[in-house]
Amino acid sequence: MSGTEILVGYDGSPDSAVALRWALDEAARSGRPVRLVYVFEWATVVGW
Repeated sequence: MSGTEILVGYDGSPDSAVALRWALDEAARSGRPVRLVYVFEWATVVGW
């Protein structure tokens, strides 16, 4: 799969930090680029 990027999602959680570390390690081994997608949820307020 040389030449394909590694896509990893990150939301600040401990599990996403593990996924990011894995992706960066895999990229270093394989020479592939990493695309990081950061996710957050807007706080919503219902009613007055």
